[in-house]
Amino acid sequence: MIRFCLILSLALFCGTAFPDSLPVSFLEDYYSSGRIEKEAAETETEKSRTEFENSATAGNFAAFLDNLNVYAVYALMDDELRGGLKEYDRIVDRNIKNYLDDGKILNSYLDLKWQEISLGGNFRVLNFFPFYCRMLSKNDGYRSNAMLKLALWYIYATDATMARWNVFIRSQEHIIEEMNNVEKYNAYLHYAVFYMKTGEHSRAFGLLAKAEKIYPENLMHFILSENFKKGEYGW
Repeated sequence: MIRFCLILSLALFCGTAFPDSLPVSFLEDYYSSGRIEKEAAETETEKSRTEFENSATAGNFAAFLDNLNVYAVYALMDDELRGGLKEYDRIVDRNIKNYLDDGKILNSYLDLKWQEISLGGNFRVLNFFPFYCRMLSKNDGYRSNAMLKLALWYIYATDATMARWNVFIRSQEHIIEEMNNVEKYNAYLHYAVFYMKTGEHSRAFGLLAKAEKIYPENLMHFILSENFKKGEYGW
């Protein structure tokens, strides 16, 4: 359960933009009630995959990526879905080179690749992740997404804090308030980990309190709080 909470939090922090077919409310329902829309995730992801393979337009690829990001979150709890995720991921990796100048697609792709890191899989992603974040930052409509993704990478790229990195991480914190509740909740958690690493413990617990106000029944802020008290700065 603890491992799942970590991976789900890492996945959702990045700010995936969900289409009408799999709205972010599905994940909000999970946060408040534990409800999982597995059948919808399977159906819509396969449908969008077929549409993309029949017509490889940017719009179809973007829809496939958006659905796949929701599917990937649910796959963390289901071995059958996880097997399907590997097949879908191969399709994405074969085709992403054709769409890297599209901000929406690159944003969704980075969300998916971060989930691979969270799953303990393709750590090669960790090396190229900052490069694509900077590429995404050149797109005005996704600059905030890119900066928060890069801040996340800085927080987790090493267990040791560095002054130059810390300045950058702090400078992106204000963007949190622009996010929806799911994204905001997880951003508070990750920045709480950062402030524990820097020794600013009261600030870290303050962020956990803000997260708790959003989803009081969720376990992730509670797990972090207990770990912090034991000197463990993570899940």
